[in-house]
Amino acid sequence: LTLSSVCTPSFSDRPVPIAASGPSLDDSAPLIRRLRESLSVWALPSAVDALLHRGILPDLVIHTDPGHYALYHLRSSRLSDIPIATPLNSAVPASDLTTVLLNTGTPIEDFFTETLSLPSLPASQRIL
Repeated sequence: LTLSSVCTPSFSDRPVPIAASGPSLDDSAPLIRRLRESLSVWALPSAVDALLHRGILPDLVIHTDPGHYALYHLRSSRLSDIPIATPLNSAVPASDLTTVLLNTGTPIEDFFTETLSLPSLPASQRIL
């Protein structure tokens, strides 16, 4: 399982802006829209509606929030067009969304991914 297998187009050779909600998204959206074909846009769930409202469909949503309220950001019907990368401990709606499981290396994640033979991608819990 690779991110490029669930994300089209592949973003291996493209810059990857990561969109988060906030005032800078208003300033950045026109540039992202203008350069969209040369970018692979990743988004946090809180930025998805703002991007979609501006005509920008992200290639990937990175969702790591375990709180139930985080599901509010994943309510868009357009999410069925966008894969979601998420660890086991995040809140994910019960639906047919394309989900890429991120394994951050915790013992419980290792147990479930190995015992249930769940395909996953390794991911660090820290930013270097």
